[in-house]
Amino acid sequence: MSLKSKIPKSLVVYHSADKVDQLKEIPNNLGFLPNCRALLVGRCNSGKTSVAINIALQAVREGHPYEHITVIHELGNLSNEYELLGDATILEEMPRSLTELYGGEEDEEPPIPKGRKLVIIEDIDAKALDKYQTKFLDRLYGCYSSHLNIDVIYTVQQMFSATPAIRRMMNYLFLWKVNNTDDLQQSARRAGIPVQLLRHMFDRFRDPLHDFIVIAFDSTTRLRLNLFTPVIM
Repeated sequence: MSLKSKIPKSLVVYHSADKVDQLKEIPNNLGFLPNCRALLVGRCNSGKTSVAINIALQAVREGHPYEHITVIHELGNLSNEYELLGDATILEEMPRSLTELYGGEEDEEPPIPKGRKLVIIEDIDAKALDKYQTKFLDRLYGCYSSHLNIDVIYTVQQMFSATPAIRRMMNYLFLWKVNNTDDLQQSARRAGIPVQLLRHMFDRFRDPLHDFIVIAFDSTTRLRLNLFTPVIM
C-alpha cells in the first residue's frame, strides 16, 4: 500500500466514502427523518401505513424526495394503500438478496438505484420468514441502510414481530398505545425511559387509537408526540 501524504501521529477522522451523500437532520423540522431505520409498532387500524406514507411525503416537501421506493406487502398489487407514492415497486414477499429487492440476474452485481431509496415493509412477522429472508432483513437495517443510502420503515403489530437485531439497530421507534405488558416493558427498556413514564404518556393521549409517540435515538429531540410535537420529560 502506497500513501500520498505523511501520516500524523494522532487520530484523524476519515469519513466513509459510502456516506458522503447522507442527509443530516434539519433543526426544528421534526417530520423530516434522514437516514431513517424506523420501527412502527401499533395495533391494526391505528394508522401505521398512513404515517409511513407521511414520512415519504415529508421528504418531498423538504426537497429531498426518494428516487426509488419499494413496498413489501403480502397483498402485492391487490392493495391500493400505497398508490399515493406513485410508481413505487411492490413486492409480495421479503427478498433474500439485493438482487431480489432491485431486480437483475443472480450471477450479476445487483442494479442498485442511485440516490435516496426507501423500503417500506408492511406488517410482516419476521418469525414467519426463512433464514435467508431474516438475514437479508437484518442486513437491510444494518450495512445496507448505512452504506447504500436506503431508509427503512417497518410496520408491525407487536414489538416482538421484529428481529432482535432490528430492535437494536432502529433509530426511530413509533409507538401506539399498547395493552401488552411485555411490549410496554420492552419499549421502555429500548427507549431508556421508565415504564411508568411511557404508560403515563399513553394515558394522556387525546385519541388513544391513533395518537403515537416517536422515540428518536439519534436526534436532539428524543421524544415526540405524533412526530411533530416535542415532549419535554
